[in-house]
Amino acid sequence: MSCRECSRNNCTDKVFIFSSLSNKELQEIFLLIEHQTIKKGELLLRDGEEVKALIIINEGRLKRFQYTKEGREQILDIMKSGDCIGELHLLKDDKFDGYVQAITDCKICTLKKEKFHNLLIHNPEMSFKVLELLGERLQQMERLAIALADKDGEVKLAYILDDLASNYGKKEGNKVVIELPLSKEEMAFYAGVTRETLSRKLKKFCDYKIINMVGHKQIEILDYEALQNYL
Repeated sequence: MSCRECSRNNCTDKVFIFSSLSNKELQEIFLLIEHQTIKKGELLLRDGEEVKALIIINEGRLKRFQYTKEGREQILDIMKSGDCIGELHLLKDDKFDGYVQAITDCKICTLKKEKFHNLLIHNPEMSFKVLELLGERLQQMERLAIALADKDGEVKLAYILDDLASNYGKKEGNKVVIELPLSKEEMAFYAGVTRETLSRKLKKFCDYKIINMVGHKQIEILDYEALQNYL
């Protein structure tokens, strides 16, 4: 089955916690999907808000962020087509931590929690598969949090560049070219450093011939192995 609203045949195919489900089980979930369009700058989720649905990004990009004690924006994640929000809230009633805002105009697919619960009640085997993958997802998030905690600016920048390369990079010969989805200020928010610190670390990576800056919206990773050595 394909969805006329989706840029892929089935928007559930890319959701991590559904990755072990059979085609039949995926189709049962797919029948419950609803669609929505949101505009650039629109807030999709707010801190303390109840998460009532799984959100699958069909087209566009969103950012998840939080405010520091000083009132500065700290970007936690940049999400693109195929990513989802709220998978850890499908089976619990915790409030959302942070904010989710559209960076571009977006098309999203939503799976309401109530409908998903009713489906799981009648499909216990599906419940076990989803719970197992939710546990793996939590472990991944914990490992990332530990990796980034108390790291210096260069290590944090290396993590951000590695993440951007994985999601937005294109291999061109011996280098990886990243068309930046963020401004330099947003990159600083993402790395948890000041704009000035980011600029210094980027220059240092350029001096070491690890990267090359092309204008304001493109970064070339020239030595991926050297970048990985920071991680």
